[in-house]
Amino acid sequence: VGAGVQASAPGRVNLIGDHTDYNGGFVFPTAIPQRTTVHLTRRADLQVTARSANEAASARYSLGQERRRGDWLDYVQCITWSLR
Repeated sequence: VGAGVQASAPGRVNLIGDHTDYNGGFVFPTAIPQRTTVHLTRRADLQVTARSANEAASARYSLGQERRRGDWLDYVQCITWSLR
C-alpha cells in the first residue's frame, strides 16, 4: 500500500490501414483529442474499484474473479486478467 500513480494517453484512429500493419500494409494512425487517463493505487487486498467519468456509479470486482458483464468494466477486467 502506498502512493498512487497516474498515466494518460491520447486516443488514436487509423485513417487508413486497419488490420494491415501486421500484414505489411500501409497505415496512417493519428491522435485524437479524447484521452484515457488512469489513476492507480495499490491495495492490501484483491479488490478492484473502478470509476468512469462517463458512469454515475463505481464498479467492483476481485482480482482472479474477472467475469464478463457486458459493459465498460469489461475493458478494465481484461487488463487485470491479462496481466495475471
